[in-house]
Amino acid sequence: MKKIFSFIIFLCLVIMTSCASDGSYTIYLPDGTPALAIANLLDKADDRFKINFVNPTEIASSVSVSNCDMAIMPTISAATLYAKKNVPIKIVSNNVFGSLYLASKTLINDATDLKGHLIYATAGTTIDMIKYILTKNSIKFNLSSEIKEDEVSITTASSAQEIIPLLAKNSECFGVLGEPVLSNALKKVQDLKIALDIQNEYSKINNNESFPQACFVAKDEMILNHEKVLKRVISLLKDNKEFINESISRISSIYENYNSSLKNINFDDNLIKRCNIDFKMAKEIDVASWDNYPTWHKPSETVEETALDTAMMHDLFYSMKDKPFLLMESSPSFTNWQPVSKQKKPGIAELAALQTVAHGADSVLYFQWRASRGAEEKLHGAVIGHDGREDARSFTETAQVGQELETLAEITAVKREKQAAIVHDWQNKWALEGSCGPRNAGMGYWDELKRHYNALAREGIAVEFVDQNADLTGYGLVVVPMLYLLTDAFAKKLCAFAQNGGTVIVTYWSGVVDESDLCRLGDTPYGLTELLGLRRTEIDGMYDGETRRCVPSAGCTLPAAQASTLCEVAALDEKDPAEPLSLYAEDYFAGHPAAAVHRYGKGRAYYLASRFDEAFYRAFYHDAAKEIGLSPAWPEALPEGVLAVRRGSFVFVQNCTEQPATVGNTVLDRYRTAVWKDMDRIF
Repeated sequence: MKKIFSFIIFLCLVIMTSCASDGSYTIYLPDGTPALAIANLLDKADDRFKINFVNPTEIASSVSVSNCDMAIMPTISAATLYAKKNVPIKIVSNNVFGSLYLASKTLINDATDLKGHLIYATAGTTIDMIKYILTKNSIKFNLSSEIKEDEVSITTASSAQEIIPLLAKNSECFGVLGEPVLSNALKKVQDLKIALDIQNEYSKINNNESFPQACFVAKDEMILNHEKVLKRVISLLKDNKEFINESISRISSIYENYNSSLKNINFDDNLIKRCNIDFKMAKEIDVASWDNYPTWHKPSETVEETALDTAMMHDLFYSMKDKPFLLMESSPSFTNWQPVSKQKKPGIAELAALQTVAHGADSVLYFQWRASRGAEEKLHGAVIGHDGREDARSFTETAQVGQELETLAEITAVKREKQAAIVHDWQNKWALEGSCGPRNAGMGYWDELKRHYNALAREGIAVEFVDQNADLTGYGLVVVPMLYLLTDAFAKKLCAFAQNGGTVIVTYWSGVVDESDLCRLGDTPYGLTELLGLRRTEIDGMYDGETRRCVPSAGCTLPAAQASTLCEVAALDEKDPAEPLSLYAEDYFAGHPAAAVHRYGKGRAYYLASRFDEAFYRAFYHDAAKEIGLSPAWPEALPEGVLAVRRGSFVFVQNCTEQPATVGNTVLDRYRTAVWKDMDRIF
């Protein structure tokens, strides 16, 4: 094949993914609760992994040794090793967030109340955090045990355990403690309480961000040559929070096989919560990437639906860094590991590759270049099959894709236009999944996101995904689906966004609990009742297959719809009510708004009280996009099953149907893609 476009690479990834599959990997862990971040892996008892617990003060030196492959360690220590000592490591993820607390018999409101008091802290991250909090609050401090009226005195203790008797003796002093020492201290010392959550103080200073206290690191050798093993570990780390919350009663038993003090701890809900174990990756990585293996041609969904599912994943990974991502793996033909490894029909390889680029990728990489002769993936699709022929369909279609991508070379690094954002928040997802409420099966958080995404994508509107820490500047529309866990800061941010001319869409089951998963008191959706012009009064869970009929309000063009999953009952604000767009037509909540809109400042806010059928969302977002002034990728209505995506000055129009489709003056054969630049067709 001629010179192939620089950002399409055909790699024999077998070289990367099969290295040292029979070897072992050494993981160093601090002997303390940060090691909970990897409990999931320890529970698997995989002989490939050799686990070494060390004193937390020795973790940095342990990571420096040659036999260390991976580790959990303080994030500050990891950065120091990388920057100053040239240890070949990379931070893969942050896993422990702000698990330090000020304990005392004296209660305070905030950091300013610490003036005139003594704080005991251990060396390292602990004392550094206290100094940071005080400095950012313009509070003077001294490093001594001498009490000064307008200053905070800080003195160093040799260990956290040493602080406990000091707190028992002096009711006016404070001690910086983390788990499990904190739980032990609260049991031992009468009247001892948590006086201040240091994480909350850090968050106030840093725009609601969490302090990345401990992280997971890997040696460069692991990253470069043992990709498959590392991916497995990362996958377990991602699921670990859910795992430890479901396994509290047996956590200590997991550590019985290791030389760790954690085997002697009685874990409970409060202890686990205060450890603040989580998984965050995006901000610490340089480039977002993913492997894409959709199941095309399933009887249960159309090619368009499969394409929309894939597009949503592309946009999710684009959103991680708000810049072009890399597609690291895809199949040129078929897989060998799905229940049915369906062959891609002619044209799908092109459709899939160009869709990737349209949604913001700067690479289209294939697994595998040449079909391997043995092992697990010997029957996996390849650009060059076992016959070695260049006239095979997978080869010729891949070569065609390469030529098309070469034509598009200038699109590299081009960002997508900001139009709509959907709030996808991992903290919220986990809180939803762990809650017991009006419906505990089939809530389908991901399904809810898809309904909004698909309707916008079919309109040709660019969609990104944001969390509650995101800057909403530049978006015309922000969709808030099932934001059960809503922070104070984000509620205010949504109100300000609408006040300044933006459009917000809030769905049912939003604004229920705070960031500690405690129910909000007062009217709900919390923090959004003024924005929405209504309040939630009741909520009814629907059985599978159960629906409630909804009809449009007088003068509204929305179609009749079926409401399912959850049906919220809302009361309109008496002074500044929302305008109903659709009304429930049956059951005890007949006449209450199923959908409503409310003018707020220069913008507006929509409320959707239930989950509706596809026709409703398509009509709703068609009207909303037009009302907001969001320009679709293609200026005219597209035939059913045809999708359009804009990236910079490039517009991709893709026929996801078996039949030819006409777009403008262009006839697209089945599964074919046409690309325009500045509305001049390229191919």
